[in-house]
Amino acid sequence: MKAALTVLGSDRPGIVCLISSILAENNCNIEAISQTVLYNEFAGIFLISVPEGLDLEKLKTFLEDPLKKENLAFYLKEVEERVWKSSFETESFVVISVGKDRVGLIAALSCVMK
Repeated sequence: MKAALTVLGSDRPGIVCLISSILAENNCNIEAISQTVLYNEFAGIFLISVPEGLDLEKLKTFLEDPLKKENLAFYLKEVEERVWKSSFETESFVVISVGKDRVGLIAALSCVMK
């Protein structure tokens, strides 16, 4: 089974060490990780393989106390193993917006590109 683990909290050294150690102790393999820090807030998404015999509720109990002690919030969910394919030809691109920031700017730009 594949699962996505999302973790949020105040950034500091050792967050990835804590999470990856808990996952390793439970034979979960980290297949991909994406992390960023915005205004001193850590946000990480871990895509993991969960071994047979370990359900997500049990894994949640292993994560709950250590992450709560560090004031880290988390969300764990199963993810489908599939490759997204578009019904039309797509190309990667980068969008740069120059100008004064305003409420709704990202919504306006992303909705035009959907």
